[in-house]
Amino acid sequence: MAGILTLGLTVLVSVSQVAGSGVMLDWFKHTDSCGTQHGKESDDPDYFSSNSKIPHLPAATGFMGTHGTYRYLSVQEQVAVMVGDPKHGMWRLQSAGYIRVYRNEGEQGIKPEDKEDALDGETGSLNDILSNHYTNLDPSNNRDHKHSFGDEICPDTGYLNWLDLSIYHPKFGEKYEDHVAIDLPWYYCGLSGADYPHVYNVWKYIKAQKNANKVGPLGVRAGMDISENFNSILEMKAFGDAGIYANVGQGNEATDKMQQTLDEMKERAQTINFQRVDESKIEFEFYLLERGFHNYPNSYFIVGMVMNSKVDTKDYSYIRPDGRYYDGLIKRGITPINTEPKFDPPVYVRDMEGKKTIYGTASFGHNHPLRQAHGLSGGACPTRGGDVSTYPWGNAGAGFPTDYEEITPICDGIVVDIKYWADLDKSWDSDKIAIGNAGYGTEQVEYMAHANKYGTFEDPYLVENDIKNPQIADFTVDGKIVMEAPEKLEDHPSVSFKLDFGKIGEYFEFTEVELEGPKGCAAEEENGDKYRRYNGAERISTAFGIILLLVVFYCS
Repeated sequence: MAGILTLGLTVLVSVSQVAGSGVMLDWFKHTDSCGTQHGKESDDPDYFSSNSKIPHLPAATGFMGTHGTYRYLSVQEQVAVMVGDPKHGMWRLQSAGYIRVYRNEGEQGIKPEDKEDALDGETGSLNDILSNHYTNLDPSNNRDHKHSFGDEICPDTGYLNWLDLSIYHPKFGEKYEDHVAIDLPWYYCGLSGADYPHVYNVWKYIKAQKNANKVGPLGVRAGMDISENFNSILEMKAFGDAGIYANVGQGNEATDKMQQTLDEMKERAQTINFQRVDESKIEFEFYLLERGFHNYPNSYFIVGMVMNSKVDTKDYSYIRPDGRYYDGLIKRGITPINTEPKFDPPVYVRDMEGKKTIYGTASFGHNHPLRQAHGLSGGACPTRGGDVSTYPWGNAGAGFPTDYEEITPICDGIVVDIKYWADLDKSWDSDKIAIGNAGYGTEQVEYMAHANKYGTFEDPYLVENDIKNPQIADFTVDGKIVMEAPEKLEDHPSVSFKLDFGKIGEYFEFTEVELEGPKGCAAEEENGDKYRRYNGAERISTAFGIILLLVVFYCS
């Protein structure tokens, strides 16, 4: 009885949180929908529960897109599912062990002449300024400059707008004192525009759940657990036939390599050959994450992947043997596995012997042949690490400002199938999840059934051979089958029996979030201000202009 009372109170609290606040009712449209045998009135304390008292869970879906390609993120039964495009191109990058911090708007800062001392972290007064007036990248947009690229020193105050601090800097306490060496690259690609307007609430919900913001061992080696650099993150697993593919070329090194000059562009095509990575020799982890991009505070949705060789520890490991992060490693007795960058990293693929070379392309991506025709700029691989910044203008990198430049992006040398899932609460691989007593909180549960004789064989073969059903269940006093339904169900007797599960079951739980209104362009569209669309005539005109330029270029 005590268990039932506790469960009842738990369900009441859950219902109160959902129905009382009303903030998530839109995600419970399935509750009491027609044809679902819900069987409860809206004032029932178990209204938001199954008929075995297991609380209902929110369900929602959203989408995101870039370059006219869409990905879908949904949550049902505390499982997040992400389905996007096959062979999604990725860029390589590697965190260098630093966190960029930005001066808060209108506040005191570090002077350029004090920069080196501030980076060392041994001067108390400078540490105080960093602690009180500088913040890592977050969505608050509380800083004095619109963009970091080329604007390190504020022209009005002379203060440094940002500094790149080692993860061991006193500003972060001893948070990363025992962190393993950040020695693995990761591969990434943006999946959305700024603030991911069409999937904002779905991600807000996901990142508030129990299993969000947990990073696996490979992700830790890639620095993906440095929360000042990664706003929110979710590890996911590929399902079904999804995999990772590497461009290993068609066997002619002269053409398998990317074009690097105008003459090469004119004279040859790069030969491409995507082959599936051999999971027996390569281990990997997949992530969805949000992070400020192009050095702006706005968060972008990003897919990330980390892989490591099971064959040779030096295949992907790298740490630059220079700088305060490296010095911090040596001080803590950590010796890097490898200090030579791999510009053309190896890979192992199925049905091929030995190591193969990953070949990047000269393209922004293998699915981006005509960016200009769709109102976009660039089109070439930036070919160096560091801040992607003002790409394609200036000497832009391929990732974030605290990345190694020498870990080059090898654009679309690796592609992934975006087909992932993740448990947001307990694992389904459990003998307790959703068993019949989970909603009651007791080992035994009483069951009710209409009295009848269940299971009498009538098949002629069975009758003629006198084969009886050994599992027949006779819940009648006279041993007779009740052939007709009564006019009123309540007039027919019911029987009860108990099941003892030997343990108390569990159910999935969720953390409630307050859903928000449309964001960014979605809000503009809702208000009638439609995003400017590239119409057919403009596309034809632009495409014709590009073709004309190409004709002139190749005929020159």
